[in-house]
Amino acid sequence: MFLLLLALAMLVVSGLAALWRPRLGVCGIVAACAIGLIPSVRVLLGGATESLRLAWNVPYGAFFVEVDALSAFFLIPIFGLSALTAIYGIGRRRIPGGVARKEIARHFLVLL
Repeated sequence: MFLLLLALAMLVVSGLAALWRPRLGVCGIVAACAIGLIPSVRVLLGGATESLRLAWNVPYGAFFVEVDALSAFFLIPIFGLSALTAIYGIGRRRIPGGVARKEIARHFLVLL
């Protein structure tokens, strides 16, 4: 579960970094997606489900997150397509008449 949460945190930081340096944002997004694929593929191939339970003072229990085979099945295309779109976005920036740098950063933040 640690790797999945690390990947999500890296996606947020990389999306914000894209406002400053788009290439840094792309590298961070691709790395975060690769890290997120590790627990997803592991669970999908028959590994134990990964979960996180934190105490939370709200009615009906605690904060609980779990990655089972079904959620891993959907996480794999999400992480894969997010990495591909980040790579495509930075390539699109090089095209004459392409989108501006701030617009690319907004697209990276939308991936979150």
